[in-house]
Amino acid sequence: MRRFLLFLVLVIGLNAWNDAEAIDFRDGPPFRPTVPVTWAASSPIPQTLPVYQVLTTRLPQSLISNAMTIGSFKSINLVKSKEKGVMEFRDKPGDNEWTRFLKVSDAGWVKYYDKSASQVPAHGVPTFEEAEKQALRYFVLLGGDTNQLAPKPWPHNESTFETHNPSDGRLMAKGVSRRWVCLFRQIEGIPITGDSLSVDFGCDAKPIMLEMHWRPLKFIKRVEIPTKGEILAIVKSGKAWIQMFPPPPEDITSAKSYKIKNFVALYAQESSEGENLMKPYGSLLVEADMSGRPVNAVINFQIVTEK
Repeated sequence: MRRFLLFLVLVIGLNAWNDAEAIDFRDGPPFRPTVPVTWAASSPIPQTLPVYQVLTTRLPQSLISNAMTIGSFKSINLVKSKEKGVMEFRDKPGDNEWTRFLKVSDAGWVKYYDKSASQVPAHGVPTFEEAEKQALRYFVLLGGDTNQLAPKPWPHNESTFETHNPSDGRLMAKGVSRRWVCLFRQIEGIPITGDSLSVDFGCDAKPIMLEMHWRPLKFIKRVEIPTKGEILAIVKSGKAWIQMFPPPPEDITSAKSYKIKNFVALYAQESSEGENLMKPYGSLLVEADMSGRPVNAVINFQIVTEK
């Protein structure tokens, strides 16, 4: 069940790497149960967790130089970007002429793309072991903190190709066209939604796409976390939200009862009154009793309580 919740973190991270401020644990309708809610989770609840301020600072020149080296760019390749706070490089200056581009943002993200590495039939695609080793090397070059990496196994997959003779359909070649690996960020074992390094390797072990989002954080304070009883009170009082991405398999509001099967703490960015903070929130795997038929859904709630 913990894997189920961490899968949701993976989905959020991959779809919001450069739009982290849009991640909101209150993304669905309020969850207001009028039937019994019980606790059946064995997952531990931390006593305290840190809160961080999200900084916007100019990236070090050494990091920019490393990104340029990864993409084989020089200063002459710098172009005026249409995006605020972004340095952009292209192998050709025209909007539609380039085959490679690199973008580096003061907001803490890097994006590189090389369309030539995605040729089919592919050749020289690295093994998963080689891909992980190279991804870790890029991660360090781009300023990532290895102490904040989620442990292995890291998420990965591959794509395959087949080419056929156009005249008779005979199979000419087949193989792996790309291998992808993703390194996620966590602090004290708590995942940070949206922060990751994702690399898609193609021909000659070159990255087709490299995306790194690793926001600079400044420690602010530690806060107390609700106990099991306090979490149940929060849920029963209607102060939780049904997660809508990915959506629940069906409407669970007419359930006969609810059972909390698992708890996971996550981090999300919140902005209010001039503050830009990375705060923990809670994600609960809830089993709804739909007249004897169990249906799983995820509900989220504000985990921080300050006493």
